[in-house]
Amino acid sequence: MKYQCPILVVEDLDRSRMFYENLLGQAMIVNLGGFMYFSGEFALRDRRSWETVEPCGLTFQGGPGNGLELYFEESDFDAFAVRLENHPDLDLIHGPTLMVGRRLTRFRDPDGHAIVVGEDMKAVIGRYLGEGLSFEDISARTHYPLEFIQAILRRGL
Repeated sequence: MKYQCPILVVEDLDRSRMFYENLLGQAMIVNLGGFMYFSGEFALRDRRSWETVEPCGLTFQGGPGNGLELYFEESDFDAFAVRLENHPDLDLIHGPTLMVGRRLTRFRDPDGHAIVVGEDMKAVIGRYLGEGLSFEDISARTHYPLEFIQAILRRGL
């Protein structure tokens, strides 16, 4: 068995598509009418299609979050923060905040699903190396094992 991807059930497929494409830079790679698959390995499903095409006995609960967060990493976090500020009607949970050594922000998509965008670890390590921190200091600040940090560096900044 192979896990494929999370599917977010949404009220307005076109509105959600624009949100994920315009703000998060995700490219739709398959459009099957009521179902869209994106390059970030997740899918959007229109609620009406979900309820009628493949009736499964589940009831659409809707509402904020439902315990799910989609996590993205951004290598140019500063540029993303500007895009975030300029996005109209954004339901911001919290703006860019330093958490365990990296910058993160959380907000909701048009259907209330929680989105987390974190600074790419290569960018984090590069920033800290530029500040003169040792590998051990970076490990302590980010809570990542030293071996993980060294593995990222071997793949190149």
